[in-house]
Amino acid sequence: MPELLLIPFLFFLRKKITTIQFKSRHIFFTVLIILVLFCIGSIYDEFPIYGMLSSSRSWFYLFVCMFAFSTPNQITNNDLMWLSFGSITAWLVDSLMNYQKAIAAAATGEQYVTYGVLLAVPILCSSSIKKSKYLLLLIGVAIISVTVVFAGVRRLLVVLLLSLLVGLLYSLLKKKKNIVPYTVFSLIFGAMVMAALPVIRDYVYETSPEMYYRVFVRTENFLETGDSGSAGDQSRQKHLNDFFDNFEQYTLPRGMVSMKTKQGQTAGEFNDYPIYQLSWIFGWPIAFCLLFIIGLVLVRNMRKYNKTTDETSFVSINSITVMFMLLFLEGTYIEYPYATPITGLLLGRAWLNSKTRSLIQ
Repeated sequence: MPELLLIPFLFFLRKKITTIQFKSRHIFFTVLIILVLFCIGSIYDEFPIYGMLSSSRSWFYLFVCMFAFSTPNQITNNDLMWLSFGSITAWLVDSLMNYQKAIAAAATGEQYVTYGVLLAVPILCSSSIKKSKYLLLLIGVAIISVTVVFAGVRRLLVVLLLSLLVGLLYSLLKKKKNIVPYTVFSLIFGAMVMAALPVIRDYVYETSPEMYYRVFVRTENFLETGDSGSAGDQSRQKHLNDFFDNFEQYTLPRGMVSMKTKQGQTAGEFNDYPIYQLSWIFGWPIAFCLLFIIGLVLVRNMRKYNKTTDETSFVSINSITVMFMLLFLEGTYIEYPYATPITGLLLGRAWLNSKTRSLIQ
């Protein structure tokens, strides 16, 4: 129940949280959408009721937060930056606590990973770059790098690299004088990695050779050859091929999904390829229209940043770019209830920022 973690914020940040407007028409519209999709899913009868209810809960949070943050409130970019820092720190703590479970699973050939909020990464990277908080950025990148190892989530490394690449390059396009601090940051981080990596590798190898192979060897194989040799990666490629080979079957909406079918089989393709999940739920014509609208929001934020170099546009550009990349890699940001509020928040703020000339702090 991740909702329990909201309780402290309701007390300590109540003045800011009360400025978030949850309008009745938005709640009604969201409930109507979820109810229709749930009914369609029930008619197709592919997934258990409890599984579809879980997914409905996640999509409800996403839509409600998107609508709520598409109107002005007092939640600032600084708030989101520290929230994201807390999120990645908690992810590291959680992964360290679960590391023994990951070792035990790896010994039996199974996979145990500790998931977190992936979109916290582009928020932290872009905000700290924009605010020139390079020490915070360095600490955050170090935390995320260690989390990649102990959580067993290699895709987190991809998100980190893309977030840094988009943030640093887009910042340099507007302020070429930043090349000096960015170079210094890169050198310091590189030195830290070179110093810490052998120690971490040795520790992981001693505690679990299977975990060492899955995290380090497969990553090295992918960087060298483009193929990690992982059965999971091969399965992802198969799912993608099957999706495009049977593209016409997803023209009409099939309603709400679940991570397991009624026969108990894992529907991992929904998490591996969110674009597949979107096309199943809404039908590909509606899904592609939604992605086109989000693409327009991204373009408008780019135009606004080119004129104002504001932080909200900068965060929105980085976050939405990562979202589009994750369409072919990882679906937790639209599937898990602890992550979808952040997804909705980012989409809502990007939408609000794209339609107003004023700067959102």
